[in-house]
Amino acid sequence: MLETRRIWSSILLLAVVLLLTNFAGCGGQAPADPPPQPATPSTAAGQSLPVAFPRHDYPLGTDRGGDYFAGQLVLREGCLLVEVPSGPTARGASRLVIWPSSFSLDGNSGAVRVVDGHGQVAARVGDHVRLSWADLTYEEAQRGELVTGMPQHCPPSRIFAGGDVSVFDPRDEATEIRLPDPEVLFLRQETVMSAERVFLAAAGVGELVLDGPCLRIKGEYNMHTVIWPPGFSPHVEGGVVQVRNGAGQVIARVGDEIAGGGGYSKSNHRECPGEVFRIHSIKVLPDVEVYFPRWGDGIRKGQVTLPRAGELVLDGKCLVLTNIIGGGGPQHALLFWPKAYDLNAEDGEVEVLDAAGRVVARVGDVVQVNAFNVTYDQAIKHGGLEEITPACSGDYWAVEEIFTATKTP
Repeated sequence: MLETRRIWSSILLLAVVLLLTNFAGCGGQAPADPPPQPATPSTAAGQSLPVAFPRHDYPLGTDRGGDYFAGQLVLREGCLLVEVPSGPTARGASRLVIWPSSFSLDGNSGAVRVVDGHGQVAARVGDHVRLSWADLTYEEAQRGELVTGMPQHCPPSRIFAGGDVSVFDPRDEATEIRLPDPEVLFLRQETVMSAERVFLAAAGVGELVLDGPCLRIKGEYNMHTVIWPPGFSPHVEGGVVQVRNGAGQVIARVGDEIAGGGGYSKSNHRECPGEVFRIHSIKVLPDVEVYFPRWGDGIRKGQVTLPRAGELVLDGKCLVLTNIIGGGGPQHALLFWPKAYDLNAEDGEVEVLDAAGRVVARVGDVVQVNAFNVTYDQAIKHGGLEEITPACSGDYWAVEEIFTATKTP
């Protein structure tokens, strides 16, 4: 009996050895899906470490598809980080995420999950995520009281994430989506997972149209197929084709006049031949006959007013001064008007009205004005340029007073 037991013990030991050898021969690979990281991780010393979840109230734009940061969401020493792998020309990067104030952290399931303002799980630790974001300094965040619970031990580099947080699979990311009704070919860029990114500065302006199966920007003289940012998708609502971002927010609809930053190239899609426009920032322009930006008080500080003269013309929908008299300066300037001024674009004539409602200039007039130079940043912050850029560009002048206007012959 004792000898029998020894034989069975030897057989059992041999079976265990063979099983371990087999596992090692297969590379000892871990399961494809690693176990979830606990909501309360531990330090090396075994002490409990809560997950830091700082939040902000800064309103981030959702129409700029290029303003995103992509990487893997990881949990390290209580800090939720987005890790970007190294690229050909850039080292990898780790960024602490500052989440929108409407987001929350859920650890009840035993895994760390980020929940958006609608109560939906936006991301889990281990996911590859895209985040719309803004680059704010720590001092700006402190001055504006934009963050709460900022952890001191987490990395100093931070991402202020917007509401557009979406998960993607970098190994199998779709670049084409078709809608069956109506038939729409939706072309989309792949996500760039790199700490260094370059955005082309060309402007595309025109009406968003459905040309056969292709979504295109129809300009005054040409038409380009749009290649949309990663995570954007098409939807049909009430028979109208919409474009939504990764958070499900409507960015544009067919029929909208849009302006976007991006770059032009040739199409390699048979269904949509011709040039394409790879767009990374999208803005729906106001539905008006003429853009009429006006300047606020913050634009005036330290500026020198000078007399200027030229012809008042429409460049698309932009009211500009061109054929400017006098050398040494620009020959084309976008005008910003006083707050009290108004525009009348009825009966086929475009007129500028002063504070008393009197016509002081018409398109086609040679005008003389007192005006001062405006920087791009001033035009964005205090001149209403953000609403219409990049449809209108050039040098920027703020008109303080019109003192003569003569009809061109």
